[in-house]
Amino acid sequence: MDVENIWSVFLEKIETKVKPVLYQTWFKDTKLIKIDNDKATIIVPYDVHKKHLKENYNDIVKETFMEITGKVIEFEYVTEDEIIKEEIEEPIK
Repeated sequence: MDVENIWSVFLEKIETKVKPVLYQTWFKDTKLIKIDNDKATIIVPYDVHKKHLKENYNDIVKETFMEITGKVIEFEYVTEDEIIKEEIEEPIK
């Protein structure tokens, strides 16, 4: 299963576990961009999402992800701006 399919299933499951307004606010506009060595990187719209998801929803995110993949995964939440900045600052090899 690729990351896009995993995240689609994840969002469907998480939508049933949280109130609709919470899903719309904190999960709807997120995207899984990669899984590497038991670490998943998720793009979120704003810095406030990073903080709030990590502090308030990280356990349910891990549990739901484990239901789908059977793996214990750590999560990193990043904004799109951080991804772009990282790509620009990465030295050319």
